[in-house]
Amino acid sequence: AWMTLTRPGGSTYVEDAVAVGVQVAQYAVVGVILAIGGVTGDLIESLLKRECGVKDSSAILPGFGGVLDVLDSVLFVGAFAVASATAAAGLWLIASAG
Repeated sequence: AWMTLTRPGGSTYVEDAVAVGVQVAQYAVVGVILAIGGVTGDLIESLLKRECGVKDSSAILPGFGGVLDVLDSVLFVGAFAVASATAAAGLWLIASAG
């Protein structure tokens, strides 16, 4: 969003300003969706650990929780982002072919 707003040359036309506003709104929506996905990934990982009766997924650093506590959100959001980008690319190809 920052790169869109601060592009070289700036916006001189109303159409450019509207286009930039739409892009920023799209970035904001994607950011909110990914943030919700990160929290969801953390909760799912905690649920899985609770079901398995495991407090920490690693014993390297006591009380740390393990590698899964660091990567749970990233793994969930990464998979979601890849799936969303693939679906969007597929829809764009379908729309441009017809």
